[in-house]
Amino acid sequence: HEECGIDVLHFGALLMSSGLVLCDEIKWISFHSYYDFGYLLKILTCQALPAEEAEFFDLLRAYFPGIYDVKYLMKSCENLRGGLNTLAKSLEVQRI
Repeated sequence: HEECGIDVLHFGALLMSSGLVLCDEIKWISFHSYYDFGYLLKILTCQALPAEEAEFFDLLRAYFPGIYDVKYLMKSCENLRGGLNTLAKSLEVQRI
């Protein structure tokens, strides 16, 4: 946000020094989040994303070694389908 937000470079520096990246002990739980992590990688590296998918995932694993993407994990469960709202309803989890 241009008026009330934080400068993107400052945010990247804060995130890099926070201990939340480049750390095997931190676990990220997400839902269909590769675009989100791609944006964070651009901020953290101050570079364009790799052109090749394999390079992107190598970089992603380096900065965020503990990502668990629920949308991806749902593929191994026969009865779990759809988006986050559908998943929450089928598991009877209240969204907040």
